Amino acid sequence: MNYCQQCGHQLEENQTFCTNCGAKVVESQNAVQSQNVMKAGEGSGSRRPVLATKKSKIFASIGVLLILVIASSFFIVKSVYKPTKLAENFILAVNNHDAKKWLIY
Repeated sequence: MNYCQQCGHQLEENQTFCTNCGAKVVESQNAVQSQNVMKAGEGSGSRRPVLATKKSKIFASIGVLLILVIASSFFIVKSVYKPTKLAENFILAVNNHDAKKWLIY
Protein backbone atom coordinates (compact mmCIF):
# COMPACT_ATOMS: atom_id res chain seq x y z
CA MET A 1 0.00 0.00 0.00
CA ASN A 2 1.20 3.54 -0.75
CA TYR A 3 0.76 6.57 1.47
CA CYS A 4 0.79 10.28 0.56
CA GLN A 5 4.14 11.84 1.40
CA GLN A 6 2.43 15.17 2.23
CA CYS A 7 -0.39 14.17 4.57
CA GLY A 8 0.11 10.40 5.13
CA HIS A 9 -3.32 9.48 3.72
CA GLN A 10 -3.61 5.90 2.44
CA LEU A 11 -3.61 5.81 -1.39
CA GLU A 12 -5.12 3.30 -3.75
CA GLU A 13 -3.02 1.51 -6.32
CA ASN A 14 -2.11 3.56 -9.44
CA GLN A 15 -3.51 6.75 -7.88
CA THR A 16 -1.72 9.87 -9.24
CA PHE A 17 -3.08 12.50 -6.80
CA CYS A 18 -3.96 12.31 -3.10
CA THR A 19 -7.72 12.58 -2.57
CA ASN A 20 -7.16 14.11 0.86
CA CYS A 21 -4.72 16.98 0.17
CA GLY A 22 -4.43 16.99 -3.65
CA ALA A 23 -0.67 16.48 -3.69
CA LYS A 24 0.88 14.65 -6.63
CA VAL A 25 1.78 11.09 -5.73
CA VAL A 26 5.50 10.38 -6.03
CA GLU A 27 6.33 6.71 -5.79
CA SER A 28 9.30 5.92 -3.63
CA GLN A 29 12.22 4.04 -5.20
CA ASN A 30 11.51 0.98 -3.02
CA ALA A 31 7.91 0.79 -4.18
CA VAL A 32 8.95 1.02 -7.84
CA GLN A 33 11.57 -1.69 -7.40
CA SER A 34 9.19 -4.02 -5.58
CA GLN A 35 6.56 -3.57 -8.30
CA ASN A 36 9.15 -4.33 -11.00
CA VAL A 37 10.22 -7.47 -9.16
CA MET A 38 6.59 -8.57 -8.82
CA LYS A 39 5.90 -7.94 -12.51
CA ALA A 40 9.03 -9.82 -13.57
CA GLY A 41 8.04 -12.87 -11.51
CA GLU A 42 4.34 -12.96 -12.39
CA GLY A 43 4.61 -15.26 -15.40
CA SER A 44 7.29 -17.55 -14.05
CA GLY A 45 5.82 -18.40 -10.65
CA SER A 46 8.16 -20.62 -8.70
CA ARG A 47 9.21 -22.79 -11.61
CA ARG A 48 12.72 -24.13 -11.61
CA PRO A 49 14.71 -25.28 -14.63
CA VAL A 50 13.93 -28.85 -15.65
CA LEU A 51 17.43 -30.15 -14.96
CA ALA A 52 18.01 -28.18 -11.77
CA THR A 53 18.72 -31.08 -9.45
CA LYS A 54 21.38 -33.77 -9.64
CA LYS A 55 18.70 -36.46 -9.48
CA SER A 56 16.88 -35.11 -12.55
CA LYS A 57 20.17 -34.92 -14.48
CA ILE A 58 20.90 -38.56 -13.67
CA PHE A 59 17.42 -39.66 -14.79
CA ALA A 60 17.76 -37.64 -18.00
CA SER A 61 21.16 -39.22 -18.75
CA ILE A 62 19.82 -42.71 -18.13
CA GLY A 63 16.83 -41.99 -20.38
CA VAL A 64 19.04 -40.75 -23.23
CA LEU A 65 21.34 -43.77 -22.91
CA LEU A 66 18.37 -46.13 -22.89
CA ILE A 67 16.97 -44.55 -26.06
CA LEU A 68 20.37 -44.82 -27.76
CA VAL A 69 20.72 -48.50 -26.81
CA ILE A 70 17.22 -49.34 -28.06
CA ALA A 71 17.72 -47.46 -31.33
CA SER A 72 21.10 -49.03 -32.04
CA SER A 73 19.77 -52.51 -31.18
CA PHE A 74 16.89 -52.02 -33.57
CA PHE A 75 19.18 -51.08 -36.44
CA ILE A 76 21.63 -53.91 -35.71
CA VAL A 77 18.86 -56.53 -35.58
CA LYS A 78 17.27 -55.06 -38.69
CA SER A 79 20.53 -55.33 -40.65
CA VAL A 80 21.20 -58.90 -39.48
CA TYR A 81 17.76 -60.21 -40.42
CA LYS A 82 17.40 -58.46 -43.77
CA PRO A 83 15.89 -60.81 -46.36
CA THR A 84 18.81 -60.19 -48.72
CA LYS A 85 21.32 -60.92 -45.94
CA LEU A 86 19.52 -64.17 -45.08
CA ALA A 87 19.48 -65.18 -48.75
CA GLU A 88 23.20 -64.45 -49.12
CA ASN A 89 24.00 -66.55 -46.03
CA PHE A 90 21.83 -69.38 -47.35
CA ILE A 91 23.62 -69.34 -50.70
CA LEU A 92 27.00 -69.37 -48.94
CA ALA A 93 25.89 -72.33 -46.81
CA VAL A 94 24.73 -74.26 -49.90
CA ASN A 95 27.96 -73.50 -51.77
CA ASN A 96 30.06 -74.56 -48.77
CA HIS A 97 27.92 -77.69 -48.23
CA ASP A 98 27.10 -76.47 -44.73
CA ALA A 99 23.51 -77.72 -44.52
CA LYS A 100 23.65 -78.26 -40.76
CA LYS A 101 23.64 -74.51 -40.25
CA TRP A 102 20.19 -74.24 -41.86
CA LEU A 103 18.54 -77.35 -40.41
CA ILE A 104 15.67 -76.67 -38.05
CA TYR A 105 14.74 -79.51 -35.70
